[in-house]
Amino acid sequence: DRSANASSTHSPIRDPRSGAFGNKRTGCSVDRIMEGSAAEPFRAFRSGAIHPAVGRVTPSPYVDHMASHEQEFSKNQIDRAGATLRSFGVDPPVLDQAAIDDYEHAVRTVGEYRRSFGDALQRVRMGLTSVTSTLDIKGVAITQRAKRFQRIVAKLARFPTIRLSQMQDIGGIRVVVDGLDEAEGMSDHITKTWHRAVVRHDNYIRAPQSSGYRAHHIVVLRQGRPIEIQIRTERQHEWAIGVENASLDLGIELKWGGGPQVVRQRMRSLSEIAAHLDRSEDVPAKLLALARAYHEPSTVGIVKDEKGGATP
Repeated sequence: DRSANASSTHSPIRDPRSGAFGNKRTGCSVDRIMEGSAAEPFRAFRSGAIHPAVGRVTPSPYVDHMASHEQEFSKNQIDRAGATLRSFGVDPPVLDQAAIDDYEHAVRTVGEYRRSFGDALQRVRMGLTSVTSTLDIKGVAITQRAKRFQRIVAKLARFPTIRLSQMQDIGGIRVVVDGLDEAEGMSDHITKTWHRAVVRHDNYIRAPQSSGYRAHHIVVLRQGRPIEIQIRTERQHEWAIGVENASLDLGIELKWGGGPQVVRQRMRSLSEIAAHLDRSEDVPAKLLALARAYHEPSTVGIVKDEKGGATP
């Protein structure tokens, strides 16, 4: 997956990972909007440096070109393969030849199942391109990916009761737009005009996750495959990429509640800053001070251990 080429659509194309964090309504960057008051901690966070001692790690591409595969699987086959991978990840069995054969078969099955999302992903991406044209949304970036094999196994281990056939985010499409108006417009249009295909809608902008994550997640069914559409503003996306960078640096899953409390609090405060800016609101001075305080080396005090993890 890391070698997969990027796939985006619509013109003009702006790479949402480039750090170009502009606000087209005002014609100036976020750093200028904040006039330096909050720029320093936010800029550091979105570059992946939660702490000055932590260097940036570029996140792996979200996109992945998927080939078309006609092979079909029964739910039992998919779930058995998922259960096998979970058992190896959580409680590895004795490695006799039968166990090895089961594992190799499970890997092949999950790999083929993952690739079978290709056509559905392409169709949904084309539909989203049409939506952006209909709504006259400019500068949108649309990328697609199939969930990486390692991420699938990790999720099976993290949620012991979920079956692989129930996983709704194996095929994913990310839409990054300028601001809240565009994000809400796209979400409303999809849920109203694609209502027969929509099977789930989580509004994490109205009700953010405990980590501070904000976005619309809409799951639609295409060709028998669930495809998760993520709709984010540029600021929400930059925040999410900052969390991904920091997670890679620290060797912990910050978005799932891992890591020191001080780091999680910094994530939430920076998410609040981004939310105020997305709403064209002034950022409270107390929130700016909190974000800067959690960035100070003397306050955060995170060091890497010998294994590359983090200890407070």
